[in-house]
Amino acid sequence: MREGPDFTRQVPGDVVVNGDTLTFFPKLPALADASDGGFHPGGTYRLELPGFPIALTLASRSGRPLRSTYDTTFRVSSAMPPFFKDPSFGPPRVVGTNPASSVPPPSTPIRAGTFNVPTTLRLLFSEPLRPSSVTSRSIALVARDLAGDDAVPVDLVLEQTNLSVSVAIHPRSPLPENAILEVRAFGDITDLVGNPIRPFASQWRTGDEAPQSSCIEESFDTDANADAVLTNAHWGDVEPGVLSSGYGPGGSGVEGGFDPTSDAVVDADRLPSGDLAVLEFHDVHVPVGVTVHIVGSRPLVLRSATDAVIEGSLILDGGDGSTVTADSDEAGAPGGVGNAGGGAGGSGGCPASATTAISGVAGTGRGAGAGGIDQGRTGGAPGGGGGGGYLTLGDSGDGGGGGLGGTTYGGSSLDPTTGLLLAGSGGGGGACDDDFGTGPNDGGGGAGGGGGAILVVAAGDVIVRGAILARGGRGGDAGQGAGGGGGSGGAILVRGRSVDLRGGTLDVSGGAGGRSRLGISGNGGAGSPGRVRIENPNALPLLDGDTRILPSFDTSRDLGRFVTAGAFAPVAVSRFFDTFVSNPRFAFDTTDPRTGELTSAGTDLVLARSLAPGVRVRIAFEGAHEDPASPGMPDLGTRTGFRTDPTDVWGRRFVRFRVEFLLGDPPPLVDELPAIDSMRIRFAFF
Repeated sequence: MREGPDFTRQVPGDVVVNGDTLTFFPKLPALADASDGGFHPGGTYRLELPGFPIALTLASRSGRPLRSTYDTTFRVSSAMPPFFKDPSFGPPRVVGTNPASSVPPPSTPIRAGTFNVPTTLRLLFSEPLRPSSVTSRSIALVARDLAGDDAVPVDLVLEQTNLSVSVAIHPRSPLPENAILEVRAFGDITDLVGNPIRPFASQWRTGDEAPQSSCIEESFDTDANADAVLTNAHWGDVEPGVLSSGYGPGGSGVEGGFDPTSDAVVDADRLPSGDLAVLEFHDVHVPVGVTVHIVGSRPLVLRSATDAVIEGSLILDGGDGSTVTADSDEAGAPGGVGNAGGGAGGSGGCPASATTAISGVAGTGRGAGAGGIDQGRTGGAPGGGGGGGYLTLGDSGDGGGGGLGGTTYGGSSLDPTTGLLLAGSGGGGGACDDDFGTGPNDGGGGAGGGGGAILVVAAGDVIVRGAILARGGRGGDAGQGAGGGGGSGGAILVRGRSVDLRGGTLDVSGGAGGRSRLGISGNGGAGSPGRVRIENPNALPLLDGDTRILPSFDTSRDLGRFVTAGAFAPVAVSRFFDTFVSNPRFAFDTTDPRTGELTSAGTDLVLARSLAPGVRVRIAFEGAHEDPASPGMPDLGTRTGFRTDPTDVWGRRFVRFRVEFLLGDPPPLVDELPAIDSMRIRFAFF
């Protein structure tokens, strides 16, 4: 029996001879999609019975060979009635179990099994089953006691031929000892044509077992077991098969200290190339009265390996659009520059180099405002430039041809790893007044540039007593021409072990639109505010009545908790591992259970290299029970919290670990950073 179109694949199945009748039964499927079955709906097949003179052929009971070869082709229908034929009348039923079970359970207990040699239980059925109906919803194994029923995690395997049908129940761990196990089969199970089984339940009893042990092992070959949200260390992505610390949020401190005694300029374009300009200082201090201007075309990441204290000012405002000083016959004004990645503002209409370009120029950036249009020849006042957009839409300019405000973009997380540390956008330039095409041109005002974007992050505390300003530039005024649009505010993200903003200012306001002084043309639209976000793992930021966060700070949107979940050092956190046992007793022999700090003795952890002087490694564990509403998943409401003593998480079926690298001051060189090659968590039961 071969399958088309070339009839090269032998169809799996069984051949049964009964007297002068030969029957071919195609293999019954066991996979949910029925792809492993012998016949398939719509398939074309060729049946060949070799005859004389072929040597290997059918023969009669007296030995005479089939006179000649017989072959035919046929097609299996894919239409209704159903593809399968019911081999027996009535619904299927469970006809037995292996080992034998009953209600109440037999007095002779079954073995609970081990991880290496598990116990397999089987349900025997009266006829073939539809594979897709054999699921964890249709067959369950539970351990019964006075406190209730506990689901036993199992894998189900349908084993069916044309002669026998069973479902193998493979527990994922040794069965509970001294327990009554009950198997339940529900009406979701059907035969091949959809007839449901009669519900079935039966029981076994397990006996006493000797203590056993197993372990959870992590080799860091892939990051499949990493909690990506809570991990900032390098889980196999820098050194294959190794968990290495990296320098964490505060960076390496390679730039030394940053403590300017007078006003300074940081040019992001002079730093190493990349989407972000990054400075890694040992400590950051901007004294009272000192202003640091941040310029360039990229957002800035300012890292401190210890604390960051801003008592003066960090300024990355967008530049103001230039103003048309005369009330007539003057070229359009240039737009303001964008700083720290902010978009530039567009120029006003009728620039000196092209007096016939009467419309304002659009700004740059993702939410740039559109330039105003002069509709003098068709009626209507020349339009003001549109404001840059960001958190909200920018305001559109006034006048008959007012430029549209820019669009919204980005996200509230401002996460630089996903490209969301985005600066503000420039406004659109104001249109010029060309006097209905009969006289000299009166230029439009230039638009404001977008505010920049900055991440201030410290492994220690961030304290802002001064100001961090990333405001949009103001649109320039005009005389008879239209005003330029304002730039949108930028982005400020602050991360630290703690964040203290008492008396400090964080300002990402949008720039105001420029005016048409004579009122002949339209005014520019205001720019949108930008985004502010504050993240610290341990507590809410410290604020007081003198704290100014502009625009109005939305705690539900803008207050985050940084990924390290309580530790602002390099940290790796695993997902929850399932031990598959109800009462595990955990052990870990490589740390001091009082502090969780790594010790030199033990076999449960292998370092990739020796620890450098001053470096410490701290390991903690967290346990959780199974979620009754979602079997096989941890109930996060029962988490123990991270504990350095593994005995504190005994009895929790699910467990995970956290590794915290404490690098010391100063931190080690790159090739001396701590790294772990592998680790395991042992547990015992019974």
